[in-house]
Parts: sequence; structure tokens; C-alpha cells
Amino acid sequence: MANTNVSGLVAAVALPRPALVPQWMAQLHVPAVGIGLVSANRTARIKVYGELSKGIPAPQNTVWGSRELGDAVGLLLNENSEERSTLHLVNLFTKLAMPDTAFGDPIGVLSRMARPHNKRDGIYVFKPHDTEKHLFTTVGDFCKLLTYINKSEIVTTDWPNDWKQLADQERIIHRAAGNGASHTILLLPQQKQALVIFTNSDGGDKVEEHILNAMGINIL
Repeated sequence: MANTNVSGLVAAVALPRPALVPQWMAQLHVPAVGIGLVSANRTARIKVYGELSKGIPAPQNTVWGSRELGDAVGLLLNENSEERSTLHLVNLFTKLAMPDTAFGDPIGVLSRMARPHNKRDGIYVFKPHDTEKHLFTTVGDFCKLLTYINKSEIVTTDWPNDWKQLADQERIIHRAAGNGASHTILLLPQQKQALVIFTNSDGGDKVEEHILNAMGINIL
């Protein structure tokens, strides 16, 4: 494990040993996990673990999605109205060349989507009206968005309520779990670094904690 100081990720940060993440996933009934690292405001590492379904490995461009993820991004970009926020974000996704990122119906990407699961391996069923406010994205696309946010002045102003500024005051974090998905988003704008972890299970937040601990990252 790399020597990672508590206020950053450092450029050479290592992911947990290869056998550990699948072990935690099996223990906590998490079918798939995606990790993205940004360093020097560029995507430095993408790693996806697990399966989309029995015997079908999750590819690097696996699609992840949840309403909480859309809320997190919308709040951070600080758009006042819901309609304006969605329109602004869609235009931003196009500008940043994020082809696999969108709100709404995931039907076009179901073949590589990490479908949401509960803690007992049951799949949640998406209904069309339930996904309108869901944000769907890949780890690679999302790293582009984190780089954009790091470069902007957004993260030097007021933090939205759902985002937490950590004790060192150099990092902000957003975590959410439920409805068959979870995520951890960590931004370090002064160091031009960021980390994102996606999972497709209610128990994914516990896997994320194991990953952060194994990487030596303190989120207190």
C-alpha cells in the first residue's frame, strides 16, 4: 500500500491489493465496483471490478447511476432551478466530451449498466418514471467532470449542504448509499486531485470504506 498523507492522495497512490476488493465485494454482496483517480487534473487511473451479471465481467466503461449522484453534481454546480440545472449539466456533459453521461431512461446502456442491487443480491427494477432525475455515467466520464470542477472556482466558495468539508479544510466529500447504489466523491482542488468510487449495491458504502482505508485515505 502506498504511503498516502491524510490531506491528499499523492500522485503514486496505489489501489488496494488485487485480491482484497473482490473479497469485500463477496462479503457485502456488491456485484460491481468502479474506482477513478484524478492527478494533476488528469485522469490517472480507472479500475472496475466484478460482474454485470453471472459470468459477464464489468467493463471499464460500465455505466453507473442513481438519483443521489445527480443531486450531488447539481448541488455542487449550484444551479437555482431544477430545469436550468438539468439543461446546464447536459450542455456541460457535451462540452466535456462525456458521451456516456446523461439523465433519464437508461435503456440505451442496459447492456453495460451496473444494475442496482440490494444487500441480498436482488436486483432493483427501474421504472421509466423513477429514472428521470437519475444521473448515469462511467468512471472515465465522471473523472472528466471532477477535473472540470477542480479547475473552476466552484470549490473555493460555499459548500452545498450535502457536501462535507473535511477537517483539513482542503478536501470536500460527498457520500450516499441506498436504492441499490452508492458512491464516494472526494475532491482536492488545491492539489488538483480527486477520487470517485461507484458501486451498485446498498452495501457498497462499506466496500468504499474498506477501499479508502486500504489506500490510507482518512475521510474524517
